[in-house]
Amino acid sequence: TAIVLAAGQSQRMGRDKLFLPLGDKPVLAWSLETFAACPLVNRLVLVVSERNRQQCQAVIEQLGIADRTVIATGGPRRQDSTLAGLRVAETEWVAVHDGARPLVNQALIERGLQAAQATGAAVPCLPVSDTIKRIDQGGTVMETLERAELVAVQTPQVFRRELLLAAYQSIDADVTDDSSLAEAAGLQVRTFPGERTNLKITSPEDIALAEAMLKKDVGQLLRVGIGYDIHRLVLGRRLVLGGVEIPFDKGPDAHSDGDVAIHALIDALFGAAGLGDIGQHFPPSDERYRGAAGLDLLRRCVELLAEAGFQPYNADLSLVAERPRLQPYIESMRARLAEILRVPAGRVNVKAGTNEGLDSIGRGEAIAAQAVATVIERAG
Repeated sequence: TAIVLAAGQSQRMGRDKLFLPLGDKPVLAWSLETFAACPLVNRLVLVVSERNRQQCQAVIEQLGIADRTVIATGGPRRQDSTLAGLRVAETEWVAVHDGARPLVNQALIERGLQAAQATGAAVPCLPVSDTIKRIDQGGTVMETLERAELVAVQTPQVFRRELLLAAYQSIDADVTDDSSLAEAAGLQVRTFPGERTNLKITSPEDIALAEAMLKKDVGQLLRVGIGYDIHRLVLGRRLVLGGVEIPFDKGPDAHSDGDVAIHALIDALFGAAGLGDIGQHFPPSDERYRGAAGLDLLRRCVELLAEAGFQPYNADLSLVAERPRLQPYIESMRARLAEILRVPAGRVNVKAGTNEGLDSIGRGEAIAAQAVATVIERAG
């Protein structure tokens, strides 16, 4: 479970930083999207204040992840909010993250879970590059600390849920991060490499810095592919599009289930990642794929992308058929495709049109689909 903390007061910023625009969406939306897309994350818990509950609800609805997200009410202190999240998390492992760190990525989440396996607790850290001095209340230097022994701590911090929950239930202390309380409870906290880009938004200057990082990352990591599929329609076959069965007297004449929407999407995804095409990975000559469901092929496609270091980002599909009318099934297609791609439903678009009576499609003899998809090449 990803526990995203969004109940703070943003006192240093002077206004609620979580809802400031960053790129094309609010600061809070970025980390929620990343956790929702991560294959290791089964559940999201968003901890909010009563003051910002309505805005937070709007964010998760816009991202299309409301059905996977539980909203919990936080408290005046960080530990109160984390405890509220722990109480509704139901998985063995939890990753506690600051909603004000929008640029977290899946590689960091994966490293955290791996590091936490040994002791049940792990935190991302960065080496300190500046010289650190301890001063008194008057501003006079008392000592210079040994820089080699110091690190800066980030989130997500990953814990075995039962261990962190027991620590919070037994110790009442003001802490600035969850690992501090874990340490106080006697847990051995491991560290793993953090990332410079995983900055925390605390001032207006941080927004500008995050914007610059986003522009740089998207330019380097985003890749685009296109796909196309067409099948003849014959009597006695099921018509399945985007994983949704549609009542009709005809279906595609195909080796698999002939889901042209998913086949075009798979071709686009493989193309974006430079991994060939659907026929290369799921050849029609292979009996294993006779009658194969398009959704199953798409799941395997996403697995192959992950093995090669890619993850889907968004998809746009155009379906072309004279009959039947496809519009009533569009939202169901979007939801099923988004679930398998591990992206918010808002990043999957499906359109339907006709060929105005022209050619084989217009005569009702065939059905076709085109797809454009983008994938992210995962850093690290």
